[in-house]
Amino acid sequence: MKKKTIRFEYFLLNEMLYDSVNNNVTPVAVNLDEVLTELQQMPIMTRKIDIINGEAIILVSISYKNRQRGQSRYNYWHLQFVRVRETMLPSIIDENGICREVVLRNNENLAEFTNVLYDNNNNVMLIQRSLEGVSPRYVSDFFSEFSNNQIQPIVILAPSDLQLFVNGSLIKRVSFSAASCINSTNPSVSQVAEASRGMGANYFDATLRLGMTARDSSMNLESVRGLLRSLLGNADVKKLNVSAKLPGEHSKVESYDLFEQRHDEKVPFSFSREHPITNNRIFMEMENKYFDSLGSTNLYIRRPENE
Repeated sequence: MKKKTIRFEYFLLNEMLYDSVNNNVTPVAVNLDEVLTELQQMPIMTRKIDIINGEAIILVSISYKNRQRGQSRYNYWHLQFVRVRETMLPSIIDENGICREVVLRNNENLAEFTNVLYDNNNNVMLIQRSLEGVSPRYVSDFFSEFSNNQIQPIVILAPSDLQLFVNGSLIKRVSFSAASCINSTNPSVSQVAEASRGMGANYFDATLRLGMTARDSSMNLESVRGLLRSLLGNADVKKLNVSAKLPGEHSKVESYDLFEQRHDEKVPFSFSREHPITNNRIFMEMENKYFDSLGSTNLYIRRPENE
């Protein structure tokens, strides 16, 4: 049998509340139970948002499930999204190398499935990741549309990331990459993102560094910590690196990749024509992985109020 690895990634869901008095944005935990219950009553084709290039996201299946684990009983949701696309139709090739195009009827389009496990008690989503599937950003856009709130997925990271840079640390360089659609609590990041969108860019890179300075010089530590807090865990941030010299007589400047602690699951699937990778198989593995690691997952959860 052939093998394929599928990745599942953990996210917290937050609602971004704007404070007009202090001109800042505060993330708070959000519960989607009511929204999902309402969506269950709606026709499937009304559970849809349009995205880019004539594509759309549709929530085609919603089911409420429960699972017994020891003395505890857990309730959770199984959501199936599809990404509908009208372009880039694939072709079919036979064993002789003869290709033919896939022909769709007028009322048909290609759809890429994405499975999501939503634990409403812990406010955690486990999302199937794939290049052609529905990204965490589109999942949050979907719920923002139907809840009339600004929902943002927060990557679950190890809680020790910021604790690296204690007082006395010398920060030499900070670099990050992000999507231009990022919602950030940092005004400077928001301004750069807005400028990127204005130029039609989907992503931007930013680097802050000291350059040629004295060995004991450093960027402002508290300002750097504030920037890192606004970037850590944001699903629209693709890379975040810090070059710093930590306190200690023999320490030296080192580079720290703050995203190497992303909490995810990489699951190998065996498959063949007779035993394909189905959505049922995928979600069964998601359930097993989630509940097997539930205790350790909670160690990774950094609630907004604890930052």
